[in-house]
Amino acid sequence: MRNLNRLRDRVGHRDIWPVLKADAYGHGAIEVARALAPERVAGFCVATASEGRELRQAGIEQPILMMIGPALDGTEDPCRTVLEYGLSCAVADEDAAQRLASAARTMGLGPVSVHLKLDTGMGRLGVLPDQILALAAAVAENPALSLDGLFSNLASADSIEADDPGTEFAAQQAAIFAQVCEALQEADLLPPHRTLANSAAIMHHPESWEPDTYTGVRPGLAIYGASLNPGRDPVQLLPAMRLCTRIVALRELPKGVTVGYGMTATTYRPSRIGVLPLGYHDGLPRSLSNRGWVFVRGRRAPIIGRISMDLTLVDVTDISAARSGDEVVLFGGGEDAPPDQDARESGYAATLAAALAAVDSIDPDPEAGRFEPGRGPIGVEEVAAWGETIPHEILSRVGARVPRVVSAAGAESAPQPASRRGR
Repeated sequence: MRNLNRLRDRVGHRDIWPVLKADAYGHGAIEVARALAPERVAGFCVATASEGRELRQAGIEQPILMMIGPALDGTEDPCRTVLEYGLSCAVADEDAAQRLASAARTMGLGPVSVHLKLDTGMGRLGVLPDQILALAAAVAENPALSLDGLFSNLASADSIEADDPGTEFAAQQAAIFAQVCEALQEADLLPPHRTLANSAAIMHHPESWEPDTYTGVRPGLAIYGASLNPGRDPVQLLPAMRLCTRIVALRELPKGVTVGYGMTATTYRPSRIGVLPLGYHDGLPRSLSNRGWVFVRGRRAPIIGRISMDLTLVDVTDISAARSGDEVVLFGGGEDAPPDQDARESGYAATLAAALAAVDSIDPDPEAGRFEPGRGPIGVEEVAAWGETIPHEILSRVGARVPRVVSAAGAESAPQPASRRGR
């Protein structure tokens, strides 16, 4: 709850609609919704009808907005799910509105809560600004529908430098949204819920939530304590996920032994290799092979060789105290441990170059291991940078077979983040 409270301090009286799509960015949608539901949130945002149904079946009573709209996916009729479970639904064209209304009449339910999805420059889904009045009027005049909201998506909210074109574009999108709201108000069609700001916009683009044009914000990544601009946000958040596993085996390997698939790494010295029962199926990107790090015994250890589906290898040669059974944290903090006084620091770039050079058929990659090892626990933002992606993807890809351990941490008085333990 600490992150929610910090965000509420920033946006004041604005409504907060936490985004719980993709299983709450891998954190567990039901668990997160149950934790936040008593905290005066206005509602929750999901992507699909099935995500909304899951929350309703878990007893969540707040409004639930399905942001993509009633898209037919071939497995279920989303319009029927929206009606059956009392979801709010995004609408971007009159066809979608008519399908919802038809389902409401057929099922004898409704009216359906509709939030108009406006395209302010994203170029994906959404009604264009010059067509919004016609769509709003069509929804408002249909007795099977209720015009309850308007929202849009920012394309470049993570742009924060004054001279960055993305910063100017975000301001332009906010201006378009405001103009649309003014036109809807003049036509007596302005809906009660109006949101534009995501997590990054809450931090860096107050023009997207401060004016009276807006009634709320839709934080996703910030709820989970991660950022696209780590260290530069005005609000300090706490990581909500801690992905960890344990060393299940320690291999004592001689110099010159290849490790993992593809012979991409070779021991250049007698080495201690820790085997972790977690791989890319569990959410650890294969792109971190030979370039990522883990946290064990208060130290960072490099991933060596290719990450496989179920197993990952780490070089703990320089962590003499490492033992089978030790906790290994992939991201989100680690157990405090005394420094390994007997260990020697060694740059992984040199280690990997020497290892690759030991295999005649493989030339050393001068770019490999270019990330500095750093100190202390590993943040999901670092993992995303190593994998050349964003924190959203790292968090949401944590696999279903990874056991979830939910803690009571997260309140202002709780010092530790929630835990997740890899298999």
